[in-house]
Amino acid sequence: MEVIEGFKNLNECFVYNEAKFLPMKQNALDIAESYKFIKSHFPRTKFTICGVQYFGEAVHNLKKLELNTVN
Repeated sequence: MEVIEGFKNLNECFVYNEAKFLPMKQNALDIAESYKFIKSHFPRTKFTICGVQYFGEAVHNLKKLELNTVN
């Protein structure tokens, strides 16, 4: 709820901002719905789909996060 309130405040103040979506196994089917929600409620918010950066805990959680494993 704090993130939503933050987007609301930024948009009301005409501040352009960005929502970054990191697709994983747990949320891959939510991309379209997330995009529609952001664009319909926060028109000044840019929606970006990001790739995984393999460092930190992502290295250890690769099998839990990755959509497809490429050898």
